[in-house]
Amino acid sequence: MFKEKFEALYKMYIPIFEIYNEERTSEIQKSFIETTLGASIFYLPHPVAESWTNIISKNALTNRMMFVTDTMASHNNVKDHICSRKRAAKLTLNRTTPFSPEEFMHNFLTVYRMFAYVTSAENRLLVNWHENDLASSIEDYIQVASNHDTQLFQLNGIRHNQLNSFCRFLGRNNFTFTQDSLNTKIENFKQN
Repeated sequence: MFKEKFEALYKMYIPIFEIYNEERTSEIQKSFIETTLGASIFYLPHPVAESWTNIISKNALTNRMMFVTDTMASHNNVKDHICSRKRAAKLTLNRTTPFSPEEFMHNFLTVYRMFAYVTSAENRLLVNWHENDLASSIEDYIQVASNHDTQLFQLNGIRHNQLNSFCRFLGRNNFTFTQDSLNTKIENFKQN
């Protein structure tokens, strides 16, 4: 299924790339093309376990801890892509030559599909950064999130399918939220 969808997207990409880069294409048209291609890129399947960067905000982690320990709670977390739809499209289109299928696939797998967990409110704070900045690295994302009062943690060693169990484990053990304390809790969790 992924292969077929990717092939269809790539077949559309080449003529769109040519139209986007024509001199007569207006900025309004370019913006529309970016929105349309960006949406198409993000409709490709994103296996969650392979796309999560192991980054989660403090508030999203707290929400998930409450969610897994209280059946009435709602975690209200969202996937915030490190590289937004529009940015992914700009990076794909704003070039002198189109990506080869291999280059396009590589960028999708290593950049475009990657996400962090944040709350809905934090996601809204980061929207303007996504729209105004063409940077797409995890380091840039972490810095910008920090500038917008969103504290992020790296949960290295926790697989996506272990996230709820890890949050239950954290909920049973009081601790202060720091990266060092989380690293210690990850080690304790892995030993159990």
